[in-house]
Amino acid sequence: MSKFIASAGAIALWALAGVAATTSAQAAATDWLAGDHVRARLIAATDGVGVDGVLTLGIQLRLEEGWETYWRSPGDSGFPPQFDWSGATNLGEPSIAWPAPRRFTILGMNTFGYIADLVLPVTATVPDPSQPVNVRLSVVYAVCRDVCFLMEQDFALDIPPGPGTKDAAMAALIEQYQAAVPIPSGPNLAVERVSVTGGATPWIEILARATDPFQAPDVIIESPPGFVFQAPTVRMIAGGRRAILRAQFKQLPDAEGPLAGRTVTITIIDGDRAVQDTLPAEVAD
Repeated sequence: MSKFIASAGAIALWALAGVAATTSAQAAATDWLAGDHVRARLIAATDGVGVDGVLTLGIQLRLEEGWETYWRSPGDSGFPPQFDWSGATNLGEPSIAWPAPRRFTILGMNTFGYIADLVLPVTATVPDPSQPVNVRLSVVYAVCRDVCFLMEQDFALDIPPGPGTKDAAMAALIEQYQAAVPIPSGPNLAVERVSVTGGATPWIEILARATDPFQAPDVIIESPPGFVFQAPTVRMIAGGRRAILRAQFKQLPDAEGPLAGRTVTITIIDGDRAVQDTLPAEVAD
């Protein structure tokens, strides 16, 4: 079954494809699943449960050239990935880390996502390290260019108890993408303030600080439903160690009230560094 929806400024055909992968001979990864313009698998940093009660996994995608998939907040259109771990045993609620995405702008519409290779690092507790972990994951995500394919894939990875052996290649791959996950504000890179104003052309403004001067910062704003933003303008001050990113509201909700005083998540991406904080939006001076 398929359906037509607007995606990235064009009419796109969404086709649903479902496939399943099980544990391969290599205990640290499932077999690759081949989908429409993508391959996917589930990987683990070790081939044993370990003794510390924490398991490190990764959801790995390899996209064909020119194809993209979406971030957790896809922007003006798109489909955020969905994950179902309910079939797993001896696995606590997994926490998925999201490497910094990139902005795609087509016909005035902004979406956020990834191209080429991607690993989503996953950390989960193990309630009983003396028992095996049976990882069961169902994931639904979109792969898009002019046409979007909605992939539905199932993975099964059984990890035996015991210390196991660290898989150097898998662990390094997960760590590589973990390093690309935005960090909280700190002394070297920080979101200092978020402010909003009303009027005929309302806007949101983010003040960011960096020890090393900014090069080409961008900002993604995750807000309560109904608020949509244009791509920001950027102004550098203090020798590039301060950046003012201002975005006009593209859409305002009818009944949700003003954004001032409400909580927003701000992700600032500048080359290979990114910072992310959740904080209240203040009223502009």
